[in-house]
Amino acid sequence: MKFHHNLSLLVVALPLLALTACDTNRASSTTVQAGAVHDNDSQLHADVSRELRSHAVFGQSNITVTAVRGYITLDGTVASDADKKSVAELVQQVDGVRGVRNNLVITTVSVGN
Repeated sequence: MKFHHNLSLLVVALPLLALTACDTNRASSTTVQAGAVHDNDSQLHADVSRELRSHAVFGQSNITVTAVRGYITLDGTVASDADKKSVAELVQQVDGVRGVRNNLVITTVSVGN
C-alpha cells in the first residue's frame, strides 16, 4: 500500500515539476545575446526604430519594426541585399535585442521607356 501511495505522489508531482521547468516568462531564466533585457517590448521597439531613423540610408526606408519578447521582426522594403543585411546587423546591436527575423524585401527601381 505504501508503494502505491508513493507512486500516486510521483504521478502528481512529475507533471507539476515539468510545468515549472518550462516556465519561460521568468526573467531570471532569460538568456540575452547582446546587452540588457528591456522591461517591455514597447521600449525595445522605440529603441530599434530610433536607431534605424538615425541612419540616413534607413531613416527614410519603408521598414516596419515589431518587437515580441525581445525578438525583432523587420518587414518592408530596401534597395539592395547589402541594405537588407546592414539593417539586420544594425538592429542586432541594439541593447535588449535577442534575435532578428529579417523579412525585408529587395525592391528594384524600374526605369520607364
